Amino acid sequence: MSARPNDDRRVAEMWETCAEIATRIADGVYSEEIVVSPSNKVEEALGEALAYGLQRIGEDASRLSFDAKTIDKLPWDGIAGLRNILSHDYPGISWDQIWATATEDLPSLRNYCVKYAELHGTTIQELVELNHASLRQADAGREDPPTHRWDAR
Repeated sequence: MSARPNDDRRVAEMWETCAEIATRIADGVYSEEIVVSPSNKVEEALGEALAYGLQRIGEDASRLSFDAKTIDKLPWDGIAGLRNILSHDYPGISWDQIWATATEDLPSLRNYCVKYAELHGTTIQELVELNHASLRQADAGREDPPTHRWDAR
């Protein structure tokens, strides 16, 4: 079985997360001051939301096939490594590096996602729409909704 459908989904998810982060930066929701030096709990939560987005990107990137990763020379090990730090070494997070990643590194990942789609004869918007349709179809086929609680009953 080809890894392509999974790669398509992961690339679509990465692109959407990158786009959401870029929008929040452009809208002033995330700023360097908020992320690096939060002055209250709300600003801390915003920094954590940004970190969660980067964690999601790292998870998807770590599961891309070798072939998908050869399309562009991105620091795939570093992207996955950041995910590991965010998941397992929370006190070790360098918030200035989180901000630099969001503002300096994500544009190249977004470009990769567009290039990936074009090399597969589609657009990134079409990949995203197909991913959404696939998720809706999977949800519609479930008899019981999935539970996301610790104490699933």
